[in-house]
Amino acid sequence: MAQRWWTTDVDERYWMESTDRLWEELGHDLWNWADGIGGRPIGPSELLDEMNVNDIIFHYYKREHAIVGYSTVVSNRASRGRLDDGPRDERPWIARGIGGFKEISPAVSLADIRAESSRVFAVMGAIKARSTAPHHLALIDNHGASPPNAYISKMPREVVEILGLLSSDPGGCPIGIPRKGPKPPPSRPAAADPFQTDPDEIDRGTQAHHVIQEALAAFVVARGAEMRDPDVVRREPPFDLAWWIGGELWIAEVKSTTAANERAQLRYGLGQLLRDAQDFPSIDPPPSRVLVVERPVTDSGWIETCRAVGVTLTWPAAFDEGLVTPRVAPS
Repeated sequence: MAQRWWTTDVDERYWMESTDRLWEELGHDLWNWADGIGGRPIGPSELLDEMNVNDIIFHYYKREHAIVGYSTVVSNRASRGRLDDGPRDERPWIARGIGGFKEISPAVSLADIRAESSRVFAVMGAIKARSTAPHHLALIDNHGASPPNAYISKMPREVVEILGLLSSDPGGCPIGIPRKGPKPPPSRPAAADPFQTDPDEIDRGTQAHHVIQEALAAFVVARGAEMRDPDVVRREPPFDLAWWIGGELWIAEVKSTTAANERAQLRYGLGQLLRDAQDFPSIDPPPSRVLVVERPVTDSGWIETCRAVGVTLTWPAAFDEGLVTPRVAPS
């Protein structure tokens, strides 16, 4: 099977359901036959299989000719079974769990979609030009932008942005996009100038940074946090890690450290975190900030220095429940 155009891009996490089900059924789990008659593959079912947890499903409601809401994929994988639909059709069905339906107000009408048709078609054309794989694109027809007949289709991230749907991202988290799992280890870098930079030192620091980052992610995810990665489409400032739990945001800067570079790395990391107030001024409550280093600090005075400016200084052996404990008392 040819590779889908979206599979290597973590920002392509949007889909669309076109449905005429009853309003009270919007946001219920998605169902489709697993295969066509004679075992032929069916596009919507293939797409149900390819969705990831935390992907977003926009709902185009045919009865109102508008995108009226969105839901989140919540099941780890599609489940197969048979619907209790009598003897008429014994083919297996495929289901995908979704939840957290939220209404979009105002809805994005078909007229709104068509008003942006030139920009929408430019995005579609660029995708088709670079990809020979099945496209399954939402909002394509030969006469103007309109929802496809297909039950499930792929919504390109750029189209989501064009239609002003980015603000509808679920979960209430003010930054980033959900992280889709552990990051692969970095490859060994090459030194730009062998007389200035030792590749072994670069490699050690890069690998240590990766190990620390993944250890922290695993720690907070195990306690119910949702990890976030920077949203490059919205040009968010880069951060090493962020997580969302209990309605509050945490941002972490990770630094590999040795006895020789500890002071420099701490100063650098702390400076980056202090800039967060300017990078994300509209977040309320302000994010909790964490500076994570590779090993216990040799100068314990840094712990108080960080605490004085609202930053938690920690390292893998010192991770504790304070990293997922709300800082703001509920009202």
